[in-house]
Amino acid sequence: NTTIQPGSVNIIYNIYNIGLVISGGSGAYTSVEMFIPSTNHSCTLPSLPDRRCGHTMSGLTICGGRYKSTTSTTCLQLSSGVWSVSHTLQEERYSHSSWQSDQQGWILMGGGSYDSSMSSEVVGQGGVSFDMRYDTL
Repeated sequence: NTTIQPGSVNIIYNIYNIGLVISGGSGAYTSVEMFIPSTNHSCTLPSLPDRRCGHTMSGLTICGGRYKSTTSTTCLQLSSGVWSVSHTLQEERYSHSSWQSDQQGWILMGGGSYDSSMSSEVVGQGGVSFDMRYDTL
């Protein structure tokens, strides 16, 4: 048996089906697939252009992660079958948390390097959202 620890799992849904997008992670660094639980089927999506683990995902956008120096400071978006850089982050982000805020947008928190472990940032807005009260490393 092989255990794959996904880098990120994201739920994509429409009025007909709910699908989970699973991307990267230990043992599957560039792999991306969608699993539809209601049908028990999955399909392969285009591979990531670089290895990633410890990233987060919102929709079809992946941010941060670890493997090479550029992975922790970039976001990739899948559009027309191609993953391309959509945003550059202010701080290195890997093993971080994120959430989609109705008011501010997609917020990445903590993780990674010493500088980013005490901060957060809003994707695409080029700045820190708020300082963390505690170190997240």
